Amino acid sequence: MVGEVEDLKTTLCGLVRLNDGRIIGDISEVSLPTRFVFFLLGPKGSLLENEESARCLSTMLVDEVFREVAYKARELDDIIAGIDEFLEQVTVLPPGEWDPKIRIEPPDKVPDQEGLPSRDILLMHHTQPLDKWPSHRSTPRHEQDVLVTGPAVKL
Repeated sequence: MVGEVEDLKTTLCGLVRLNDGRIIGDISEVSLPTRFVFFLLGPKGSLLENEESARCLSTMLVDEVFREVAYKARELDDIIAGIDEFLEQVTVLPPGEWDPKIRIEPPDKVPDQEGLPSRDILLMHHTQPLDKWPSHRSTPRHEQDVLVTGPAVKL
C-alpha cells in the first residue's frame, strides 16, 4: 500500500508479516493468501518515488530465497541481509535498452548455488556488526538505497 499524506514530513514505512496467509479482499488484485503487507506513506509529492520503492519490494518478494528470509526474519537486520543478498544476485535490464518484442530465454542451467551464502547464515541471529558478515557490502547503512524502518513484531 503506497500513498502520500499532506501533513507528513518524513516517510513512514512498514513491512508486516502475518503468521498465516490470509485473503485480504479488495486490497489485493488477486485472491491468493497474503503473508506480507507493506505500506509506504510519504509527504506530498513523493508518490511516484514511493511506488517505485514498493515495486522493488514486490519484485523481491517474488524471489523464493528472499521470501523465505523475510518470512523467518526476527529483526530488521535479517531483512537488510536478505535485501543485500537479493541485490548481489539480481540481473537488472536497463529499461531504455530492453525491446519488449525480444524474449530473453532463461539460462540452460541454473547458476551454481555453491558460492552463495547459506540460508542459515542469512537467517542467523546477529551478534556481530553487518560489515563482518560474508555477504555484506561495505556501504554504510545510511547511504544504502533501500532503508526499511521499524522493529520486527510477532503478530
